Amino acid sequence: MAITEIVKALIALMQLQIRDRKKVEGKLLIRLDQSKDQLNWRLTIGCSLSGKWILHWGVSYVGDTGSEWDQPPKDMRPHGSIPIKDYAIETPFKKPSKDYTFHEVKIDFNPSSAIEAIHFILKDEETGASYQHKGRDFRVSLVNYLEDDGNMIHAKSSFGKWPGCRKCYNPFSFCMNAVEQLPNMVLKEEASCDSKNENRRLEGFYKEQPIVKEVSVGNIVNVAIRKFPDAANIVLHLETDIPGDVVVHWGVCRDDAKTWEIPAVPYPPETTVFRNKALRTLLQVRLVVVFSY
Repeated sequence: MAITEIVKALIALMQLQIRDRKKVEGKLLIRLDQSKDQLNWRLTIGCSLSGKWILHWGVSYVGDTGSEWDQPPKDMRPHGSIPIKDYAIETPFKKPSKDYTFHEVKIDFNPSSAIEAIHFILKDEETGASYQHKGRDFRVSLVNYLEDDGNMIHAKSSFGKWPGCRKCYNPFSFCMNAVEQLPNMVLKEEASCDSKNENRRLEGFYKEQPIVKEVSVGNIVNVAIRKFPDAANIVLHLETDIPGDVVVHWGVCRDDAKTWEIPAVPYPPETTVFRNKALRTLLQVRLVVVFSY
């Protein structure tokens, strides 16, 4: 049939917009290791999901009581950070390069400082959602005497090969082949906790935390109604860009009562009867052929 004949047979054409939300799963990656200069340490926080991510963070100092955050020293704040009131910092995540799908923030700090822990939550600027750890802020301990209250991120007693190398296919931008090559660093300083001198011991670690983001999804459904001169019936044509198997639940109404009925056969392929009240048809995948000359 010629394209002009199909166009002339068109009675009505409409496009329906379908908005929905779906959950996308990803990973929050947290790593603590020594910087390249072997003097400072680096906390790297990465996110595998796309979005405009913001790290909302602060620190607590040795001897602090309560759960209030403090702002970190200025030399500890990554480029692009902005202060939030007088207790926190917000730092945008960045891609190490355009080839990476991961976004990350790197925080360098001096291990001999009086900082006891780094606290943070993850914020999605696109949706306004915040992501915490078990309902509270993430807490990365920089000392070895803090009690784990369930939301602390720290090293375990033993661990194997670290991600971070191209051989390990880790998405982070820096490289570190094996944890066995990284000696533990014991820092003896005159810091006190409950009037007791403590050894400050930093151990590198790598953690993965699951993260789920709700995203808005938009699809379309094109509806075309045609009546061909040599055909007795009207043809209703549906097509959509919704991925996966799409089932249309349908029936016919003969008057304004809007009472659904099952029409007479024949039905489209892949059609089943639903509770003797309606039909369900699995939409067929359309084959698109492109000609070039």
